[in-house]
Formats: sequence, structure tokens, C-alpha cells
Amino acid sequence: MFFFLILLAAGCREQLNVDNTDQNFPLTVNAQKDEDKVVLTWEAANVSNFNKYVIVRSRNPIPAGLSPVFSSGDIEIVFQSDNIDTTSFTDEALPVLQQLYYKLYINIDDRFIES
Repeated sequence: MFFFLILLAAGCREQLNVDNTDQNFPLTVNAQKDEDKVVLTWEAANVSNFNKYVIVRSRNPIPAGLSPVFSSGDIEIVFQSDNIDTTSFTDEALPVLQQLYYKLYINIDDRFIES
């Protein structure tokens, strides 16, 4: 399972706009820009074999089928939690880029599931 979020910036953090209209994720995921940070929130996964949540961030589109085990290239793991009730992430280390891409993964039975 994954959530795909595009953040569009006009060259600086102060002009960052959040666009999460292209969601394809079975959980409700919300994104909010607040000053120089982005807050992602979602519903807790309703599965018995949950291992962890993982959020990756990239300046380029994140390919389907990625297994976010470690950061590589421009794909950076920015969040991991093995607590099923942890349902938010605040990104306060925003780079100054034209676009940022995020994906939220749920690790179930040691597999990363994405739709």
C-alpha cells in the first residue's frame, strides 16, 4: 500500500504548496503545509500482522514496486514506526526544491504492500 503526494514549490519553502489530489491509497491520508514544515496524517492500519510504517521522500517520482529498506540515490527514508497507532509524521527538514514526492508504505508480514 502506498500514498503518493506531490509538493510543488516555487523555489523556496515559504511558497510551498501541497497537492494531494492524486491519492491512490486505501487509508485516509492528509497533508498540511504549515510554515516551513509538512505534516502527514493517516488512519491506523487495521491489520493483525502489521510490522511498520515507512515514509520515503524524493525529488523525483518514486517508482512502483520499491521496497523501502534503505535510502538510495535521491530516495530518502524520512520516517519509520513499528507502532500501529503512530499516525502522523512532521517533515521539518524540507529541502529547497521545485517538487517533492512522498510515499507511505505499510510493512505487513515483512512485505511492503502498495496498491
